[in-house]
Amino acid sequence: MEKIFHPGEQAIHTLLGVSEEAHQLEGMIKDRVAPAAMRMLPAFGFVLATSIDNSGNVWTSFLTGSDGFLSVVSDKVISLSTISDKKFLSNVQDNNEVGLLFINFEARVRLRINGTVVIENDRLVLTVRQSYFNCPKYIQARKFELAPQDHVGIEPGETSLNDSHIKIIQAADTFFISTYVAGQGADCSHRGGSPGFVEVVDHQTIQWLDYPGNNLYNTIGNLHTNPNCGLLFMDFTNNRMLQLTGTARFVVKDQDTRFVVFTLKWINDISNATPFHWKLLSYSQFNLASDARH
Repeated sequence: MEKIFHPGEQAIHTLLGVSEEAHQLEGMIKDRVAPAAMRMLPAFGFVLATSIDNSGNVWTSFLTGSDGFLSVVSDKVISLSTISDKKFLSNVQDNNEVGLLFINFEARVRLRINGTVVIENDRLVLTVRQSYFNCPKYIQARKFELAPQDHVGIEPGETSLNDSHIKIIQAADTFFISTYVAGQGADCSHRGGSPGFVEVVDHQTIQWLDYPGNNLYNTIGNLHTNPNCGLLFMDFTNNRMLQLTGTARFVVKDQDTRFVVFTLKWINDISNATPFHWKLLSYSQFNLASDARH
């Protein structure tokens, strides 16, 4: 496998003084899917996915399908059934780098996979570049069940947050972030905290604390190299999603106060977003104070 950490990640490791810790953990990142992951993946009915459009904007999508949605061809290849997300499909035809995040909210398990894709016989076939399990921190336990899904509605192309968007973001306990470095791959990651952990600064700017994690800093390292990123906020109660693309920067005030500032380019407001009903079971014991102001 190619070198584990690219220069952007290495720069962040040096900045934060965690180079040795990151080096000790790099063995967890493999160029194939681990046997435990191969056994669990076919049970997933959805996945979060990163794609890049022809202007270089980065997007996060929620992909789902019927039984057999996902199959494991080998430890190097996984296959997804026909994808209905037209934006995602359009993007991967221009740039075949994709990041996937498989997350089991109830079990607080998450697996990140990135690689390249091709479309074969109406299936999306991904060749794995990197695969690894993430720690369970900040995942809110939720269960879901299938429910009839009405027509998915999308209000695209807004360039600022309206009052409804702001309400969803301020109440969020979960969102997903996608980043990308050309030649190094796409990445999709989870962020969680108590409601209020994301602060709306104005109608085009939001920010959140960078909570302690596993010291790999894949997302922050990617942003150091390429500030383009995509966010996906899930309103689980109303089955609604906000899909944002824009740019982000990492700000270090001191050793204990670090945060990410996101500036919006476009937002898609998606109603009837998933074929599921969601129920919150409990918040993560790792959640920090809900006040994200700095």
